[in-house]
Amino acid sequence: MLAILIAFWFADDGRREQISDQAGWPGVVAFVLAQALMAVSPLPSQIVAVPIAVTYGFWLGVVLNWAGWMLAAVLQYWLSRRTADDIELHLLADRTPQWLRRFPADHPLFLILARQLPIGPHIVNITAGVLHIPLRRHLWCAAIAVVPEAVLVSGISVGIFR
Repeated sequence: MLAILIAFWFADDGRREQISDQAGWPGVVAFVLAQALMAVSPLPSQIVAVPIAVTYGFWLGVVLNWAGWMLAAVLQYWLSRRTADDIELHLLADRTPQWLRRFPADHPLFLILARQLPIGPHIVNITAGVLHIPLRRHLWCAAIAVVPEAVLVSGISVGIFR
């Protein structure tokens, strides 16, 4: 996968199209999975998002990038929720400062707007999982919040590399 990403960064348009045609739908799935795993990690997921947009064009790039970031939101939510349950994090609730307990972490404005910060997606996904915010609320807020970045990354990528 790393070799494919490097090839996409340095290949010309004709070569990119040839690689994407040969990879077909399994290549699309591999790109989305790679982007989701990259987004869960502390590394910038734009490393994968840019080649997706350049290869598949603006609109399909937006959809695929959105799907990758949504998958990452679900993965990080479930990982943090499971971890919080395993270490019984709820037992530390008495030690949480009063001002922090009043913070409305389950409010849609937090779940949407905090994602726009540089490490916001990680903060929101982990907070939602640890606090057992309903998955449905987390998903619809994430679906809205991911759209601007998907459009921006795809637009800039296609504009620069095409």
